[in-house]
Amino acid sequence: MKKLILSLAIAAIAAGSAMAQVSVGAGYLNQTSKSSLSESSSSKGSSDGFYVGAAFSCPIIAGLSVDPGVYYGFLTSSTDVNIAGFELANGKTQSHYLMIPIDLRYSFHALDFLDVFALAGPRFNVGLASTTTVSALGDAVEQKVDNYGENSSLQRFDFGLGVGIGFDLFQMVRIKVGYDWGLLDVNKTDAVTTNNSMLHAGVAFLF
Repeated sequence: MKKLILSLAIAAIAAGSAMAQVSVGAGYLNQTSKSSLSESSSSKGSSDGFYVGAAFSCPIIAGLSVDPGVYYGFLTSSTDVNIAGFELANGKTQSHYLMIPIDLRYSFHALDFLDVFALAGPRFNVGLASTTTVSALGDAVEQKVDNYGENSSLQRFDFGLGVGIGFDLFQMVRIKVGYDWGLLDVNKTDAVTTNNSMLHAGVAFLF
């Protein structure tokens, strides 16, 4: 089912690209991961990074378009374990993603040089690679863990819904900000539920 959904998403992008306006851009990512052991026990973690890629605006009717995109995303985070002010261990995580948003976008002409828009739609995210490097006693002890390995607790595929707003300047530059809610539990452990949400903001050039 996951492969079918991704195949349909990629096919939609390929089919629309011939008549679409293309935007190529990059921006900032902030991912919040919320894990719950029970209704009364939960924790949050945050990762920062960037994205780069392209989107395609396929017109439907005046002001309304379908905007599929393909992006590479990179996220990194660091966690320290301290006792009495002394750092005992440090964990650094680096993750790489393929992100495929498919937005329905409505845009209106506000000024001669300015178009304002709002968008919403599903997001398909696939984890390409994720590793955590744990260091203890300075760098004397170090271990690298594959977070998508055979015995790992994380699954690669995530699905969510996102919304965003933005504007186009002179039909050349696009600035937008958005927020995505992860709808799937990406933790394979039965006792733990983990959901990811994503804040993103960036700039793109229109062609």
